[in-house]
Amino acid sequence: MSKRIKVISKTLPKIVSTSKMLRKIEPEKVSGALGAKEVFEIDTDRNIGSISGIALRMEIVEKIKSTGGRPSITFADGEKKIPISDENWETLKVMANFFTESIGSKSKKVTPTHLASIILDNITAQFRNNPERLKNELGIK
Repeated sequence: MSKRIKVISKTLPKIVSTSKMLRKIEPEKVSGALGAKEVFEIDTDRNIGSISGIALRMEIVEKIKSTGGRPSITFADGEKKIPISDENWETLKVMANFFTESIGSKSKKVTPTHLASIILDNITAQFRNNPERLKNELGIK
């Protein structure tokens, strides 16, 4: 049976890396070695993390399908109305345009509602998969 470790000090000592920095590898070398068909730069100074942006893009490609008509979300059971500020709606419109451009497909135009639905689905899925995590973060016992 495992034993719980009890930390009695107020703060833990700072961990300092003594590793040497690795040299930068040019994107062209990596893409060539991996046989990449598509190469794009990621602005890591933005608030959205590069990994989450790429993951969201992959989900958009996977979850927005067109069967000849207007593209729709594959997991949606219906439509609900939720209140949203004009500022957030404008932000979603800009983001949707970015994702549409990055996908590069005329048949997959990402709309603000598609994007909002996928983001909301991700957040609620995290809760469904681990409700205790949210309770812990909120300090609920």
